[in-house]
Amino acid sequence: MANRKPVKGYEGYYEVSDDGFVYSLARVVYKDCKKLYTKPEKVMSEETTAGGYKRVTLCKNGKAKKIFLHRVVAEAFLENKENKPQVNHIDGMPSNNSIKNIEWCTTFENKRHSIEILGFDPRKQITRIPDDLRQKIKDFYVYGSSQKGCVKTAERFGVGKQTVLNIVKGG
Repeated sequence: MANRKPVKGYEGYYEVSDDGFVYSLARVVYKDCKKLYTKPEKVMSEETTAGGYKRVTLCKNGKAKKIFLHRVVAEAFLENKENKPQVNHIDGMPSNNSIKNIEWCTTFENKRHSIEILGFDPRKQITRIPDDLRQKIKDFYVYGSSQKGCVKTAERFGVGKQTVLNIVKGG
């Protein structure tokens, strides 16, 4: 059975397991000091970004936030004595969020791992965005818009801002 710990910042609401799943805890929901209903425990549904990373949407006090599973698992289970900023997937599979497959790392260590261990060529960085997703990004994006501009488009489709700009400029 997997070990579980509270999600940092969401204690009492969510727990994360060492095999990479987030659980919404059972709790009573109140409004105006009246019990509305009891919310049962459940495994949170995940979404997968274009890069293959899994994330979940967590809510607290009426505010929703999308968080990456590998980061939540690392924060809960792995010590970070050196205060390293990134989490590396040891086997190169961003969908494998088990504590056995992730480690804290620096940007340099993460890039070195992708080159030396996984064989990526930094001179040939290829953004693997399917054609249908590229078209959706082009259709959604509106230059200069606060709701459909570069940042919002990147957030909506789970890609980087530079990827959005490259796609809308014909890349």
